[in-house]
Amino acid sequence: MKILRMVACFIFVLTSTTLFAQPAQNLSPDEIKAIDIHKRLESMVQQKNGLLKADTLSPLTSLQSTVKGTFWRNPEWIKLLDLSTDQQKRMDEIFQQYRLKLIDLTASLQKEELILEPLLGPNRPAPESEAKILTQIDRIAEARAELEKANSKMLVGILQVLTPDQWSKLPMPTRKVIFAKPNE
Repeated sequence: MKILRMVACFIFVLTSTTLFAQPAQNLSPDEIKAIDIHKRLESMVQQKNGLLKADTLSPLTSLQSTVKGTFWRNPEWIKLLDLSTDQQKRMDEIFQQYRLKLIDLTASLQKEELILEPLLGPNRPAPESEAKILTQIDRIAEARAELEKANSKMLVGILQVLTPDQWSKLPMPTRKVIFAKPNE
């Protein structure tokens, strides 16, 4: 994860120096492609670090940020939700069903990130390596998406164990809606 941040910063430095040195209309195709790579990496880093705006979070993302880890084992959550030992046991079983898959998907994501590392070494990437870099970025995004889907499916499965009354006790962050004034 640190490597991805370093890569994003590295690419930002590379692209920003040429952006500030030249007017936007004089960008070469290579510079435009470098900017595109930078934007993709930056959005990946922001998503990974949870730097999305509060009003863009989905209900599932909000819920994931609220009920982290094995919350059903935490005494405070047990008391808040009034969880029974049978519910805790069923939640543990669901967690165990997904555990190996989550480990494999996490390793797969790390592997894809490691493959990208030498492509963005200490020297500026060669223009002919751009296709490899973009392909690898796509593979990282796909691996991250698979991991996120598995995490989400597991969380939904675990939360299905809750009764409607327990569900209503979950501290759900409210979603902020912003209305823009129409142009007159």
